Amino acid sequence: MPDRRGPDRQGLLGVVDGALTMATAPAVEAAANLLVDLDGARLRLPSVGGPVHIEIERFREAARIVRAEGETLERLDATLRTGGYTAEVYVGETRVALLGVGADPGRVSRWLGDGRTELLARGVVAAAVRRR
Repeated sequence: MPDRRGPDRQGLLGVVDGALTMATAPAVEAAANLLVDLDGARLRLPSVGGPVHIEIERFREAARIVRAEGETLERLDATLRTGGYTAEVYVGETRVALLGVGADPGRVSRWLGDGRTELLARGVVAAAVRRR
């Protein structure tokens, strides 16, 4: 019986890696609008041909992913770094973090996060206050 929870973690990384590979191939322009279910949260990755964005609808879903999906986030960060990409992470319309080559983790990331992801304190607080 097929798993109805959405793609597994390996599948998520495969989809992201494939889209990023297509986006960097010579003479190929790629655009994507991926929707991925991860740990009960829906992640949206629009327009991989340009800046990489990861959008999560609710703050509590983002917090749950950070707590429960450390290995998946570590592999996603490694994939982004290998491809030379930075991903901006949004909760709703608020930018809360950076992953990949442009991430510069600081004290907030070491204290609250995984030490790899740059948490943007103002964005995290704003998203937490507006939690839905």
